[in-house]
Amino acid sequence: MSLPPLPTGFVNLMVDTFIRPKVEQFNKGREVKKALEQHYFNSKFEEYLNRIYKKCSYVHIITFQNQQKLLKDIYVPLTLGRANQLENENDSKKEEILVVDSYKHDFISKYKKILITDTAGMGKSTLIKFLLLSCIEENKATPILIELRKLSGEKTILNFLYEEINSLDQKIDQNFILELIKQGDFLFLFDGYDEIRESEKEKVTAQIKDFINKAGNNYFVITSRPELSISSFLDFQKFIIKPLSKEEAVLLLSKYDNNGDISKQIINEINKQEIEQNISEFLKNPLLVSLLYRVYEYKHKIPLRENTFYRQVYDSLFECHDLTKDGPFKREKLSGLDIEDFHQVLRILAFLTTKTEEVELSKDKILKIILYISEKYCSNLEFKPSNFLKDLTLAVPLFIEEGNYYRWSHKSLRDYFAAQYIYQDSKDKQKDILTAMYKSANVSRYYHLLSLYYDIDYKSFEKVIIYQFLNDFFKFCENSYVPQNYKNISEDSLNLRKSICFGTNQMFFISGRSFGQMRIFAEQAVLETGRSADPIFGDYLVIGGDCFVSIASLYDDRYKTVLDLLKYKKHLLVSNEKIPEDVAENDCNIFIEGLDSNFIMDDPKLLINNPSIFDVVNEFLQFSIQYYVNYHYAINLKKDIEAKIKYESEDTSIIDGL
Repeated sequence: MSLPPLPTGFVNLMVDTFIRPKVEQFNKGREVKKALEQHYFNSKFEEYLNRIYKKCSYVHIITFQNQQKLLKDIYVPLTLGRANQLENENDSKKEEILVVDSYKHDFISKYKKILITDTAGMGKSTLIKFLLLSCIEENKATPILIELRKLSGEKTILNFLYEEINSLDQKIDQNFILELIKQGDFLFLFDGYDEIRESEKEKVTAQIKDFINKAGNNYFVITSRPELSISSFLDFQKFIIKPLSKEEAVLLLSKYDNNGDISKQIINEINKQEIEQNISEFLKNPLLVSLLYRVYEYKHKIPLRENTFYRQVYDSLFECHDLTKDGPFKREKLSGLDIEDFHQVLRILAFLTTKTEEVELSKDKILKIILYISEKYCSNLEFKPSNFLKDLTLAVPLFIEEGNYYRWSHKSLRDYFAAQYIYQDSKDKQKDILTAMYKSANVSRYYHLLSLYYDIDYKSFEKVIIYQFLNDFFKFCENSYVPQNYKNISEDSLNLRKSICFGTNQMFFISGRSFGQMRIFAEQAVLETGRSADPIFGDYLVIGGDCFVSIASLYDDRYKTVLDLLKYKKHLLVSNEKIPEDVAENDCNIFIEGLDSNFIMDDPKLLINNPSIFDVVNEFLQFSIQYYVNYHYAINLKKDIEAKIKYESEDTSIIDGL
């Protein structure tokens, strides 16, 4: 492994460019020992930047037993864009799609506030680290990394900065730090909004917003998995990470062993058409690509389901020789547990930390939890909590140790083991747990866990999650677009409108505005509804050269999460049949005149619900939105699930003759 470039030269230049002039300006006219204070603060900031540069230069790779690798040795440039851009890159009307192969100061300064949301394993934290390194090397701004899991109601951003910059021997006043920040040219990288504990989320969110208001002359980037509360940052420009292309996945694989034998064998396998078709979705995700390398080295087979990836990663870490060693090196398990017993303890640990929303735990806290598991859940197993914890970081390195704190090497691993707990260990509580997740006020936090559970136990997922979703859907249908209020509109047209509008808090139609004006209008509408929701913009049309037409949807978090998941799984319950653009554009000309921004709602008096244009509006909605419920399939699926439930409750054949 090559060594990272020495950061000292970069850091000295950055301090001279951005920090030293601010300190001197702030100290003008002050009756203090200015030279001493200036030198002290400059040296402390140099120390901080050197430390954070070195920290971000390395990443823990589970593929190599959580050994550190230089980020730039394995980084494949990630691409940012808006959701509808990345689904249709050839559309010339879309804004730029950004390849992050350097700091990109023009992009950062253009938007100033950027929100990057994406699902597990897409590389959000890796991207943040790359931005920090590139920012220092290019001397464009002064980066500050804030891992949001470390904040709480008591530990504020200024507390965090104070601890990061200060040493034990001398202290700088927090107000002094804030005053320097207010002068601008800082890049604040807030990583892992989704990792803030839910009980602390409201307080920490308020802190972030207050800090941004006070330090508005700077640049801000937030990363998070998609979740409802992230919509609090409506003034941020929202981007997602483009899925890897096959070529990018191949490049990433080759970087793991410098074009060695393992990567070449995997690439040969995925070039086979039948294999590529089955794992095409996995090749889009950087984490799953790295897991693919791990499990192939272990089994020399490519697993075709995501939950199998995680099980084989676990098996390889537990049983297989260390990939960083030559020969059959195998780490001793101090706990004395075999592979299945160790898996059982991990399942319980994952579920308990999912319940408490704890991503990072102190040594005392995690030892206390492991002791609780050994006494309450695994009394038949004999092991010392301290030995189990050592195994978690050394022999079976699923956790990363940082000082006195421990965390999962990736949250998706916790999701896998928690999903396995629900399947294997929850017994008669299984339905209650799945129902609680579905009804959670922030169910999107469980998206990846539920996605894994879908693969592990589709039967229960269908019987609990999908069935409750269908009940909610048909309850909505019974009370919306009632036929007696729309006598001149066909039942099929009404059912299509119901399917499209289900799961949205509001859906509004916009015309005659630029995209920026549309977003302002949408955000204002969110505030007027008094709800916490993030407007999602669908595809848009330009009519007559200057008329901008689109849909902005405020999705209910629960239904959007289920729809997103089912769409990803290619479930037939979700329809994303798109009306061709030329058809939608022609039809828009029919009803655009005389319409301004309107809410799409069940009111027969609205012009958009007039029988003469009802079907045309439906077509435009089909063109614009991402997906909707397949009404006729939903009817048959609900009947099928109810028949299965009835059969299971009446069937006694399994115990006959015992």
